Amino acid sequence: MPVYTTSVSNSTSTKPIWSEGDYAFSVRDASEKKSRAENDMIELQLTVHNPAGDSILVYDHLVFVEGATWKIDTFRIATGEKLQPGVKSSLEANECIGRKGRLTLGVDTYQGRLKNKVEAYLEPEEPTSSASTLSQVPLKISAVRKKSSSAVAVAEAEPNEIPF
Repeated sequence: MPVYTTSVSNSTSTKPIWSEGDYAFSVRDASEKKSRAENDMIELQLTVHNPAGDSILVYDHLVFVEGATWKIDTFRIATGEKLQPGVKSSLEANECIGRKGRLTLGVDTYQGRLKNKVEAYLEPEEPTSSASTLSQVPLKISAVRKKSSSAVAVAEAEPNEIPF
C-alpha cells in the first residue's frame, strides 16, 4: 500500500473570513435543490467583492416556503427586479446566474468553524428602470432599517440551519 504525508492543515478554517459589513456580490452559480424538509430551494454561489478587488465565495439558500418568501423578494429587489404586491411569481435557478447587487455579510459559527453568511440583501442605492422599493413588495419582515441610504430587511430570528 502506498504511503504519503497528509497536507491537511490543523487550522479550523482554511477559507478567509471577512468582517461584517456591506459588500457587492455577483451570482456565480445557482442550482435547484431540496431542503432537508424536502422543500424546493435555490442554492446560490455568491462571489462577494470588496473595494480592494478581493473576492470570496459564500453560499446562500432561497427556500420556497411561505415563511421565507421575504428573502426571495429581497434578493430579487437587490438584483434590480421590480416586483408587484400579491402577484404569483416563479424564479428559476438559471435566472439567478450573473445577477449583481449588494448584501450585508455576517460571521457565523457552524460545526465549530467560522464562516461568512448573508445577513440581508440590500436595495439598490441608485434606482434603475427595473428597480423597486420595499414598500411595493409584500415582505414578511419584522422591521426595515436604513443603512447608508439603503433599506435593509431584518427577518425575525432566522435560524442558522434551514428547518424548512
